[in-house]
Amino acid sequence: MSYQYELLKLEQKHAKEKLELYERFHKKITVNEYFIKKFCDTHIEEKSSEYGNLKFGFALDLYNQWFKNEFGDRYKQPHSKVLKAYMEQKYGKCPNNGWSNISIKQDEC
Repeated sequence: MSYQYELLKLEQKHAKEKLELYERFHKKITVNEYFIKKFCDTHIEEKSSEYGNLKFGFALDLYNQWFKNEFGDRYKQPHSKVLKAYMEQKYGKCPNNGWSNISIKQDEC
């Protein structure tokens, strides 16, 4: 039973990677967009404003740490302007006090 479960988990992981590659090459997104989309999908969640606001600087710090841990020196890190533009397109313009409609996923803090 354990072997089958591990095999299923492995197949699901590879299926997810194949889907990411498909999206990357067939939807013709840039490498920068791929990195930033992967970061936002992994670490950002939409929520109500009960948890406080997410400032861009905090999201940028988390993004910098995540990128170094995930990719090291293998790729050039996208500029912070690209991250901000993506987040503003997806979550709306960032007010001075930060986004109130998104937060860092609780298990990531």
